[in-house]
Amino acid sequence: MLLDSFEHAKDDLARRNLAVERVEAERILAATRRAFVTDAALLDDEVRAAGEAAMSDLEAAMAGSDHLAVRAKIEALDLATKPFAQLRMNRAIAAQLHGVSLDEAARKVGA
Repeated sequence: MLLDSFEHAKDDLARRNLAVERVEAERILAATRRAFVTDAALLDDEVRAAGEAAMSDLEAAMAGSDHLAVRAKIEALDLATKPFAQLRMNRAIAAQLHGVSLDEAARKVGA
């Protein structure tokens, strides 16, 4: 029985890793799709196309059994949508700092 558990441990770990990566991929796909709809005005055609392609690639990897492939496609999606994420972050920071003096901003960030 102990030998049986050792023999199956590698397979169990692989299944667990795949499940973890699939859950993370689903979360990231949902967030990315929501952001694409919510902030569509910030998306240029090139970033949208790259993001859509990366999401399709991630979905294809999720259908497979290689957790490392899923992780790689998550990272590829992050890279493809980075310009969009930066625009969203810049807009959020600008909104927080709108009408705030430099001294007030420095106090807010603890400088």
